[in-house]
Amino acid sequence: MRDEALCLIGLIRRRESLPQILALLPESRKAAVQRELKRLGGLSEPELRNRWKQLRRAETDEVSKRAAKEAGLRVDLMPPFVRAWIGERTRNA
Repeated sequence: MRDEALCLIGLIRRRESLPQILALLPESRKAAVQRELKRLGGLSEPELRNRWKQLRRAETDEVSKRAAKEAGLRVDLMPPFVRAWIGERTRNA
């Protein structure tokens, strides 16, 4: 999981449990995650949720493009709901 995603979900859903969650991370990731938490920690709940939506959308687009390229399809010609569906199916595979 990307550091930004981990931090956003932690701040939105498990803010009170973040110290315990951080303790589970390997030492090699702790400093980067703590920096990301510091960067995102001052945002309001709606701002955090908006960032989460943007991150999910970007990841879905990226996965959709990769999957379509491998299948020889042109993603730019697909309707947005098809691109999102391909991204979700590929990510959950």
